[in-house]
Amino acid sequence: MSSKERNTTDVNHGCLLLTKTKIEMEISKAQAKRNKDKFNLLTNRMTKNLMEFKNTYIGDYVMYEIHQIERKANAFKGSNMELVEKNVIGKSISAVRKESVFSSAELNCFFCEKNTQYYGYDDRITSVSIGSVIRARRKMELIELHKVEFYAEASKSYEVKCNKLIQGMMSYDWNHKMVVDDVTDAGKDFSILVYNPSVYSSEKEKLIASAEFFYHARIIYACGEIKRPHFRFITTTRKTYLS
Repeated sequence: MSSKERNTTDVNHGCLLLTKTKIEMEISKAQAKRNKDKFNLLTNRMTKNLMEFKNTYIGDYVMYEIHQIERKANAFKGSNMELVEKNVIGKSISAVRKESVFSSAELNCFFCEKNTQYYGYDDRITSVSIGSVIRARRKMELIELHKVEFYAEASKSYEVKCNKLIQGMMSYDWNHKMVVDDVTDAGKDFSILVYNPSVYSSEKEKLIASAEFFYHARIIYACGEIKRPHFRFITTTRKTYLS
């Protein structure tokens, strides 16, 4: 092969590579746009239909955190700490607890010697510390600022979990006819169903009948006195439609 022929071959090969790369880039852009459209569709539906739950969760979260500060700040209010120490130091913490004189926030201020594998557990109270009570009272003076902090914490936690759910949905090979259906929200009860019909139709029954894959998610929500409000999504995939 002459030098001229080799150069021509190299040029043609280079053109083919450029054309292939350009096509792949166009496909990648198109796929990225489809993914973005699907993500936006899911996000918009979730945002709209989960608003009541979001408000419930954030409200419960903020009230829980404020209540924890209040409980601690109110510990030993009106008490003479010298008398408190005199009455409890040397006593068994379990015995003091049974007397039901002190609140749980106050009991948490009583300390015992550490348990060791050599000497066993000694539950006699050796000291009383109200440092956490003093800090809580200072927080109460700025409680409105702390409310803003708690709101931001709850909002961030909510967004992270919702985005994680949406990313989980996006991991499946949905086509451009993806349908987001059966979205319900009753404050603490949420359900969403996503499926992938293989036909175009304005009739829901036909869309469902043509779908071979369904993705379902619901919320498990817990709100109590001991632990701060929290929730998680339970997701399932199935081959049949469940109304």
